[in-house]
Amino acid sequence: MKVNGITVGASTYRCAYVMVASLAQTARRYMPFNTLTEGSVINAYTNLLPVPSSGQVLAVSLWAQSTADITVSTHKNSSTTVVESSTISCTGGVPATFLFTSTTFSQDDELHFGVAGTANPNGTVINVILEYNITP
Repeated sequence: MKVNGITVGASTYRCAYVMVASLAQTARRYMPFNTLTEGSVINAYTNLLPVPSSGQVLAVSLWAQSTADITVSTHKNSSTTVVESSTISCTGGVPATFLFTSTTFSQDDELHFGVAGTANPNGTVINVILEYNITP
């Protein structure tokens, strides 16, 4: 397989994607990839990540401005069906890491990440770690 014109052998690659939003409610919102405004609908182009190869979601690290029990959920291809979710009691201003074990994806899938809290998380920063399977 060629990546940016360079032939690569079979391997896995880990990539991080960072999202920032101000969540001012407890209902599930979908994290943005190219704006500072989270989405209430899953199929908006601003809150999806197209993937170039098969792989899996490994982890999501979240920093929230306010204390809340926060649930992070994974979704695929504009479906509101939760693929996998994880809930952590988060302390405001302290990072928390949500681990995922069963969210896999195929080349050209669209990934979405939902966030909901028992209280308003307010300002949030999320770092998503994906592992891509690159084969020739």
